[in-house]
Amino acid sequence: MKFILILICFSLVFPLFAEEDPFLEMEVQVSNDLVFRGSSFNGDLTNDRNNRKYQSYTDAWSIIPDLRFRTPLEGLSVFLWGNINLQHYGDRDTDQYLFQNGAGQPDRTQEILSNVGSPGFGFDPNQVKRYKEKNGAQRWNSAFMGIDYSWDTKLGGLTYGTWLWSSANPEDKSIWQEWFFRYRPPILDYLNPEFGFFINTSTNSQTNSAQLQENTTGQKYFSFEMRHTFFDGDFFQIEWEGHTGYLMHNDNKNRLSGVSNITNTLRFVFGDIFLGGSWIYRPEVDLFDRFDSNPKDGRISDPSKLYGIENQFIQNQILSLIANDPNLSNLVYERITSQSVIRNLFTVNLGYRVVF
Repeated sequence: MKFILILICFSLVFPLFAEEDPFLEMEVQVSNDLVFRGSSFNGDLTNDRNNRKYQSYTDAWSIIPDLRFRTPLEGLSVFLWGNINLQHYGDRDTDQYLFQNGAGQPDRTQEILSNVGSPGFGFDPNQVKRYKEKNGAQRWNSAFMGIDYSWDTKLGGLTYGTWLWSSANPEDKSIWQEWFFRYRPPILDYLNPEFGFFINTSTNSQTNSAQLQENTTGQKYFSFEMRHTFFDGDFFQIEWEGHTGYLMHNDNKNRLSGVSNITNTLRFVFGDIFLGGSWIYRPEVDLFDRFDSNPKDGRISDPSKLYGIENQFIQNQILSLIANDPNLSNLVYERITSQSVIRNLFTVNLGYRVVF
């Protein structure tokens, strides 16, 4: 960690003395969602917070700055990447419980109703009320910081490096680290193919999510990318990028592997400004099914069906018919409070690039 910080300081200072070579590449874009390796982060967290069904397109806009500093050592770069949310700040009462002892605590409504008229409640009524969950978008802000070294050989281009991810959530100061290796074969220059291998080596890899996932230490990710720029060098350009990712061990509970995403990105570039979007197809939805007793049914909890008086009334009426069978009751509850995992995600982005 200290080593990376020192390199960042040097990368900021030494290139200032260079007169010809650019030392900083910067891209800043705004996007409706942050999708990483097929997982929607800002979008899913927004739907969790607002009790809305998961969907292919979500208004969860954020600023995504991406800076790459070229150090005096040729091939060695330091990069910074961030996610700064623009919407949904402030905490919200998501679970909609009328009486609870604190944010995220169980509902005590039935307990209170059953004690009405008794000599004592057995608890302090002044502490039992509605609470807002700690789910404001300021907790989703995050940053990547890393370093890599690239060099060209007769057998192709090679890149080796590491990055650290850190969340701004005061309740979860987890740091997630990966090492990566990328290889660019000396063929099909027109499409710029590149293979990548990433391995998570974190000792603390909790995810910043409203729905806690299992620890993902040891997760591996393989990627294959291609890209091409039409009208390269002109004021108006069209950029296409294709990315396919294979996830090995989606978590340490289910340990499923498969193709997590096939992503196509198209950008229209006007000088330093670009407008574009991405289509993320998730062929193996079981990789994202982590929140019920059946990890292979392609279903996930539906935030719009979990909480609220109306939902609670419907659930109670249905479950009362099978109250004598706990296993069946659990399966039915999961079914009526779930939805199919979204197979297609879409993002839109507007950005600006500059080189110093």
